Amino acid sequence: MQRIAHKYAKVLLQLAVEDNVLAYVHADMCYLGRICTDNKRLVATLRDPTIEHGKKLSILQAIFQNEVNDLTLSFLAMVMQKHRAALLPTIVQAFLMQHDQYRGIKKAQVATTFPLSDRFSLQLQRIAQQIAPCRQVIFEQTVDPTLIGGYILQVDDILLDRSLRKQLFMLQKNYVASAD
Repeated sequence: MQRIAHKYAKVLLQLAVEDNVLAYVHADMCYLGRICTDNKRLVATLRDPTIEHGKKLSILQAIFQNEVNDLTLSFLAMVMQKHRAALLPTIVQAFLMQHDQYRGIKKAQVATTFPLSDRFSLQLQRIAQQIAPCRQVIFEQTVDPTLIGGYILQVDDILLDRSLRKQLFMLQKNYVASAD
């Protein structure tokens, strides 16, 4: 099912690029993703095999009729006609991932003991772009006081731990090893 969702997302991405409406469709998919996350009843309705696909399409059209780009609305209709309503949340996530890849955007997780300042964020962005070359880095930040100081940065599967906690741990480990 994941492969099917990725194929639908790829088609939508290609059509959005061809029609020069990628920014609008991306915004629509973000909006649809938030709605799916916030409204479990809608997702349950989309997954319910006893509800006719025409009814599911009517529900989506009622929600999105004047809210989204025509291409997005046509795409939703096509997904319903192909009986893929249950895959819609997965298609949305696949589209957002493919969009970021197309645009050269990487998501990075950063943990610090304090909220990121603009200056520190720019420094981390340069470091992240050296670790994993890309056009833009979007940070998902967590504040973790147990780090004591410094930061932990993860981009893709690369982890850069520059926390004081890790340095103290390594110092302790080296001290114990040299004492033996």
